[in-house]
Amino acid sequence: SFAEIDRSLTEIEESEARQKRAVYAAIETLMSDGYDVEYISELNLVDAMQEIAQRQKLHNLHEIIRLQIIDEIADYDGQMAERYELQRKALLNSEDEGELDSLAKQIYAMGIELKKRLSDINLQIAEWEEAGVVLSSPKIAPKEMFEWETNLPELSIQVDEHLALVERYEYFSDRLDDVNTAHQFIGYLQHTEALRVIVEDLELRWKDAELECLSIIEQYQNQGLEMDDWGAQIAQDPVNCLAVINDKEPIWQSRIDCINELLRIDVSFDGQSEVEKRINLLKEIDAGIDVIEDTKINLNDLEKSFGKKVAELVDGVSKLDRIDFNTKEEADAANLRKMILAMSN
Repeated sequence: SFAEIDRSLTEIEESEARQKRAVYAAIETLMSDGYDVEYISELNLVDAMQEIAQRQKLHNLHEIIRLQIIDEIADYDGQMAERYELQRKALLNSEDEGELDSLAKQIYAMGIELKKRLSDINLQIAEWEEAGVVLSSPKIAPKEMFEWETNLPELSIQVDEHLALVERYEYFSDRLDDVNTAHQFIGYLQHTEALRVIVEDLELRWKDAELECLSIIEQYQNQGLEMDDWGAQIAQDPVNCLAVINDKEPIWQSRIDCINELLRIDVSFDGQSEVEKRINLLKEIDAGIDVIEDTKINLNDLEKSFGKKVAELVDGVSKLDRIDFNTKEEADAANLRKMILAMSN
């Protein structure tokens, strides 16, 4: 019937009106977002609907990229985010989805790189904190990353220098007495210089001990004693070495005293080999208290033995002065015989 036809036509007209309103609303929305889509209003309804659908698809891609810039870039660097946003807006009227996809991949790759760089810095900070360094920020935020990257090389040098001083301080404090405390400075980079002063004082004490050790060893070597190879021990721990050397020094001095006593014995006529043998024994590295005591016991015997022979020789020669000879030749011959006899005794 005509009524049904009229009703159907009315529904069609209303549907077409709704579609037109939807197209116009979509055009206004797209234009407000920066798209140049005013031309769509001049298209027939079917074409306009298809164009709106394509533009809406591109708009959705743009929106994804816009949010990607906010989420992955803006927190790190606002200016970088603005540059990416300008690139996105330059593609608003482009129908090439490939260009949008390429920009999205660039932003994604940059976001991954920024996250890795931030993670690396935070890992470095965590390592420093584990080593005892106290920093103002235990964990940095994305917006702080570029400033930290700029300062990181110099900060690394400062941290390495501080930790090296801490290591030296702990090394010396374990081996030296009366060490000034430095715990109030350890871990705080702003107190590195104060820590350095303490460590340098400890190094000076360490060096003094080393020089004293070397001086004592050289003293006894110059007097003829064979000494152990103390160089490595002194370099490693001169303080403990000095204590050991001071403990051994009385024995070394006793060896020197015994050698000097032996050298005072007159062996011009006999006993030189025995005295030299005893002296060489005292000079050996392993000459200990037993050798020293044995030498002291034998010193009197050696002095009496060699001294008696010299006295006999002198007495024999002196008796020659009381004999009268007729000629000088007889006197010289008699002197020679008496000297040979005295030496043989």
